[in-house]
Amino acid sequence: MLLGVLAAGLAAMVTQLGMKFIVAFLGLLIGLSILLSIRDSSKIELLLVAGLAFAIPLNLDVHFLFRPHLGGAASIGISASMLCVIGLYVVWIYRYKTRQLSPLVVFDSNLIWASILFMCVGILSLWNARHADLVFLEEIRLVTFFLTMLVVMNFRSDKLLRVFVIFLAIAAFAQGSLASLQFVGNTSLGLDIFGEVDVHELNIGRTVTRATGTIGHPNVLGYYLEIMFPLVLALLLTEKQFFLRLLYLAASASVLAGLVCTVSRGAWITVPFSCLIVFFVLHAKNIFRLNTAVAAAVLGLIMIVPMYLAFPTIQKRFTHDDGKSASIRMPLNYASFSIIQQYPVLGVGLNNFAETFHDYDTTQYSRRLTARRVVDGTLEETRYKQVVHNLVMWVWTEVGTLGLISFLWLFGAAVMVSIRSWRRADDWSRAVLLGCSTGFVAHFIHGMVDPGFRVTISVSMLLYSMFGLTGAIALRVRQRNPELQVSLKSRFS
Repeated sequence: MLLGVLAAGLAAMVTQLGMKFIVAFLGLLIGLSILLSIRDSSKIELLLVAGLAFAIPLNLDVHFLFRPHLGGAASIGISASMLCVIGLYVVWIYRYKTRQLSPLVVFDSNLIWASILFMCVGILSLWNARHADLVFLEEIRLVTFFLTMLVVMNFRSDKLLRVFVIFLAIAAFAQGSLASLQFVGNTSLGLDIFGEVDVHELNIGRTVTRATGTIGHPNVLGYYLEIMFPLVLALLLTEKQFFLRLLYLAASASVLAGLVCTVSRGAWITVPFSCLIVFFVLHAKNIFRLNTAVAAAVLGLIMIVPMYLAFPTIQKRFTHDDGKSASIRMPLNYASFSIIQQYPVLGVGLNNFAETFHDYDTTQYSRRLTARRVVDGTLEETRYKQVVHNLVMWVWTEVGTLGLISFLWLFGAAVMVSIRSWRRADDWSRAVLLGCSTGFVAHFIHGMVDPGFRVTISVSMLLYSMFGLTGAIALRVRQRNPELQVSLKSRFS
């Protein structure tokens, strides 16, 4: 009777919400029913790992304490991917208590401490922050990313790691395919319950559609796909199993097509760098062998068809008037640097940039983000909130030099962990390490002309998942080579 009353009350509350929340609630009930019916922690763990990988680009989330803001966290959000993370922790605590798992948590100290340091510097930035609530909202978001990185780092079997990577590839294939359908059909697909928004239109001499996938914005979809492209490409060039190679071939082609459909110049620029890095790292020593020629031919086939079809759009995008979009980026960089000079150590406060940009800028370049109109003979100005289109400058302005060092350390630590693990890793692990590291590099290239992953939960979850994936493989390599564990304290229970 009690459960019936609670269910009726909850049903009444849910039906007052939008269709997205009703579908999400029903999906949650079905998912919980399936998980509880399995009663095998290993199978539940496997399903949650697959669900986490597939849910990352889906905007299935609920937000609390929302406040209007542009840039970092504007609310506390609970997403489908975060529910999978929580579910994995619950499974592992159960297995730890029943002596099926020991120790409870393993981790790579390089990645963990770099992430913790960035969160600590964010708290220190409260010293200059005008909006402490925005700092705390961003810190809560960083904690969720940290927990995601740690949970992926604790995939302790090859099976879990491979399933996670396979479903990352499946999700990337799905996003690339959705983007292509949106672009060709010039319309959204009615998938708003999964986070899809209306497609964007852009005039490049002719009106073209900018695809959004289910992530919500063309540039953000570009971030996601440019990070995933090196990973699926590296796996394609190393995978031995036919069906998996077919999957990675389809994912590579779909991701590349999706990148074209975002009409994002910054994302396009990353593709040649990703291809060159992945190809030459994997085949530099075998440049004159037959398998290298085959790999080059496969890579050429993947590239040539989309590039041929997309060349007119790419040419127009780079040569047509862009409404001064590119020309204001450097002035805004100068404006943000003027703020850095005023607050060089701790910055103006984590997640505070958009709120204080106009007030602290001494160059007046931020006035380019101001709209002016005459109302009843009076000139009125409207200041638009915006973040600088440079990932490094944005971080540097908000958390100062200390924060920038810790931020760069996190990415540098991931690359160094990959390099240290490379020599003793198997071919599959090498492909994943290379794909993740190249994805980081590609995103930083794009981040020189755009705000980058910090504007969105989905891409941040993907990056922190890749940090965790790098750490998990490094731990597996050390486990197989005990001599590498000397002076590397990577466990606690």
